[in-house]
Amino acid sequence: MYIPKKKDSFIKIVIKAIFVCTFIIFIFYIWNHNSDAIESQSQNKVVHISIDDVEAIFDLINNQDTYSSLFDQPFMGYLKELHDRYGAYFALYTYRSTKCGGG
Repeated sequence: MYIPKKKDSFIKIVIKAIFVCTFIIFIFYIWNHNSDAIESQSQNKVVHISIDDVEAIFDLINNQDTYSSLFDQPFMGYLKELHDRYGAYFALYTYRSTKCGGG
């Protein structure tokens, strides 16, 4: 049977104190820097999002008979919905090969 030593309890207290201090610093940082954001007054707001390693392209290629449209694929359909609803633009990037070493 393991009986905790005073040293173990002290280490746990120190770890909890470090966690609490880190959390407080994080909250203060977010609260302090959140006021730096300036809301755009423009009516022509644009959102552009870049997404790396999009595997939905491979799903489209491997299941061409399944989808009658690019937007029937769930991920692509969701991006289209975001574009239609919010006017967001997306740049999707994939990789040339799934082999290790990029070959």
